[in-house]
Amino acid sequence: LLYSRHFLEKFVGILQGRHPASGLMRPELEEEVLAIIGTPDRHTTLSIVLLSAMAGTELADALGETLAGIVFDANRTYGERSTAADAIRASTRLPDWDVVIQKLIAQGDGDSTRLACNLLESVGTNAVSPKTAVNAVLAHLGLTGNQMPAPDTVAARYVDRRLFLDLDTAPLAGILDRIAAQAKPRMGDADAPVKRQIAALVRRLVRRVLEADPGTAPERVWGWIEWLNTAHAYTGDEGKQLTELFRRERGLRTALLEYVLLTPCAEDAWMAAWWLHETGLGLHPDDDDLAGLLRTIRARAGAGPIDPDMWRDLLRLGRTHAGLSKIVRETAIDVADGNPALLDILDQMTRVHEPEWKMKYERRAALEEAERQERFQTHRDRHIKRARDVAAGNIHDLADAAGAYLGRYLDFDNAAPPVVRLHELLGDPLTGQALAGFVAVLVRDDLPTAAGIAKLHTERKCHVAEAPMICGIAEMLRQGLPIDALDRETLAATYMALQRAPESGAEGQFDIGPALEGVLFRDERDVEAHFRTSIEPQLARRVEHVCELYRLTHDERWVPLAGRLAAEWLHTYSDLSLSVAAELFSCALDHAPRDGLDGLLAGWKMDDAPDWDTMLLWLSAAFVVEFERRRNDLEETAAAHHDLIWRIRDRLGEVHQWVMSHLGVPQLVFIVEAFAPHWQSVGPPVGGVWGDCHPWHATEFIERTIHELASRPTPEATEALQHLVDGPAETYGPATRHALALQRRLRRDFEYAAPSLSELHVVVTDGPPETIDDMRAYLVDHLDVLQERMHASDTDMWETYWTENGPRGEEYCRNRLIEHLSGLMSDAVRLVPEMRMPERRRADFVTIRNEIGLPVEIKGQWHRGVWNAASDQLDAYYAREWHTEGRGVYIVLWFGNVAGKRLPAHPQGLRRPETAQALREMLNDRLPEARRAQIDVFVLDVSRPEQAALGRV
Repeated sequence: LLYSRHFLEKFVGILQGRHPASGLMRPELEEEVLAIIGTPDRHTTLSIVLLSAMAGTELADALGETLAGIVFDANRTYGERSTAADAIRASTRLPDWDVVIQKLIAQGDGDSTRLACNLLESVGTNAVSPKTAVNAVLAHLGLTGNQMPAPDTVAARYVDRRLFLDLDTAPLAGILDRIAAQAKPRMGDADAPVKRQIAALVRRLVRRVLEADPGTAPERVWGWIEWLNTAHAYTGDEGKQLTELFRRERGLRTALLEYVLLTPCAEDAWMAAWWLHETGLGLHPDDDDLAGLLRTIRARAGAGPIDPDMWRDLLRLGRTHAGLSKIVRETAIDVADGNPALLDILDQMTRVHEPEWKMKYERRAALEEAERQERFQTHRDRHIKRARDVAAGNIHDLADAAGAYLGRYLDFDNAAPPVVRLHELLGDPLTGQALAGFVAVLVRDDLPTAAGIAKLHTERKCHVAEAPMICGIAEMLRQGLPIDALDRETLAATYMALQRAPESGAEGQFDIGPALEGVLFRDERDVEAHFRTSIEPQLARRVEHVCELYRLTHDERWVPLAGRLAAEWLHTYSDLSLSVAAELFSCALDHAPRDGLDGLLAGWKMDDAPDWDTMLLWLSAAFVVEFERRRNDLEETAAAHHDLIWRIRDRLGEVHQWVMSHLGVPQLVFIVEAFAPHWQSVGPPVGGVWGDCHPWHATEFIERTIHELASRPTPEATEALQHLVDGPAETYGPATRHALALQRRLRRDFEYAAPSLSELHVVVTDGPPETIDDMRAYLVDHLDVLQERMHASDTDMWETYWTENGPRGEEYCRNRLIEHLSGLMSDAVRLVPEMRMPERRRADFVTIRNEIGLPVEIKGQWHRGVWNAASDQLDAYYAREWHTEGRGVYIVLWFGNVAGKRLPAHPQGLRRPETAQALREMLNDRLPEARRAQIDVFVLDVSRPEQAALGRV
């Protein structure tokens, strides 16, 4: 509001899409624009808008030095600096880009080097020297000698794919020479993202040079690619394309291989081939390459002897477990030309020797298979002896067979079907007897119960019948036999055993759970009975891992039951392990009926907690269930132990899926106020983090809470966000201000009600108001008309409010105001003075039509309660009356600077306003944010003409 009215109207027009932003860039607005963009960190977002709009305008030329200062100001945000550079680039007065980029590189900070590289992309590499271009890229990637911090994110190190593509082949080759010379020594210190970027850039440029000139000297090509190996970068698209080029251009490939392998580039050809392989460009010599290399060394030797070491190394490169390929062997024989020494080496390389490790492996495998078959035979002998008991369902005799059927032994291929594994163990006809025995087990009368199995497992034991029972149900289902005829207790016990079986979660192996559930779970009572039988013995024994608790709390079918049981178990079992209690709390808070949580923490005291972690857990639950009652405890604990944030976060759902809709505004405000000062806003970490308790996770949670407030279209949320903007969480200021703007817009949309046809008709025909808000608008409109006439009419209406000695009293002024307004309004609207309001109070007057009643409070500027009457009197008492619907109008009579009748000092010590409009704004600021939409403040200027004219100026 400190800028010119013309500027503000233009800017608001831009925000509403009515005017192009370039309309703000007129030369006469230079001072206003300069006041904004020239002050760092004060109007960052607005500065970026203006700098963006400035591109291509006369104002950009006029403010060239200012724009340059912003570009080189390391204390500015990157957005401002980059946008200022764009404005300079679009101006008619272009700088020496080589000098600009060198200066940015010399500054050395991450934003400056990033800007230098981005400027290089924008102006083109032809606009600067090759040295400057290479330095800009390497400085941005951290591969120079400058001591500069690494960029905060991987994205900040990105190099555009189009960089250097405006150069011809010859300059590109020089660029590659410079990159290799300067970057190679620093690659060992670079991190993985930087290595990927530089490798992609180099390979991209090498491909472009070689496509234009495949005859480039091989020693130069090798100097470009040999220092970027597979340890530096993934192959990627650039690597694949360059690999294809080397495969396609056989002359280029041959020249490069001859240079690397036949020239002393490494200790020997064997090691040189290793470095070829390490480039990741498919340059390791294949059989055709080796044949050509053999012919080359023959040609180079001429009539002289071939170096036997070189000969051996080349043959070793082509040797496999099957010896040498046909083309390599035949070429070698021809090249050796009967030389005994060379042929002897060839013979050594051609022989196939069975590796010692392979022979050892085969001997060990044969021994293990013999031992395996011996074990199988032992099982078969035992089954043959007890064949009748096996077929009759003796659980002890079926234990080993059940283990094989369920895939519990390492002797079998556990991907094979169960019957196949069993047949491998027993063979025919014993397999059929075992399968019949599994089914026979299910009709025995000595099987364990579901409760018995659950109890045994709490003692870390299991019943020998469990595995045969599971196999029996699986076999009946495989054979198509109905299981609903079996005893329900047997089915319940089998289901209980299944949930505790190690293979219960094995995909596709034993999917018998749905079939058992289809018979056992007729309604929710059956489901509840099972989970009580399964889980309650474990809770009673305070086990660390409760079997089936996760199933119960995460299966969508049982969510309501899980919530109710979780709340009950938290009441019943007070000595739970921390992890189990946390799981139950999360389930209860997410899914239990609200009335089931009322007594969840009844009687719990912080001193009752056995340890600190348990206390934090219960306190975090108290935050959700009984926030107001436990608020003092929460505030004291949060101030001393900032890790409470993690417990509260975990009570609100899974990470990144927090549910906050059931929290009240005070709870959301508490999260921000309690933790934001201790967990400052930070960006996402580079390279990831372990766990979910990093400062970034706290930032994410706090910002999510702030935006949850922004999603509430209520006055309470507006006040809360306004409070947080002015609160202690300084590093969350931008996020909070943005959330406040979003919330206000949401609230306006939410509170807006489209007018009915009758209301539109009233407005168009200037009829009487139909609603309380129409009445407010109607009254304020007529106050505006009265204000215009106050000093512009021929009758000098303002004199009515004065005596020769100064302003008249409030009551007299009120009556005259009513007379003046009544003369302007419809006869259907009445202005009733001194109307009785709640608590035996009287409003100065009430504007009435039918059942609509709008209270109006009037104060002279000298009244001692003038600053607070809108809240303490009008809002607190008159707006309660049922006709008013919480609405009201507060009018202050402005007489200007009058001795003895001056405006009282502002309660917060602010400077007294000098105009009626300034007073109106200050009074409106005194209203709570939530009430500004229901109460209008109007300051009626009845000052003498000379003062009124001064106020208008």
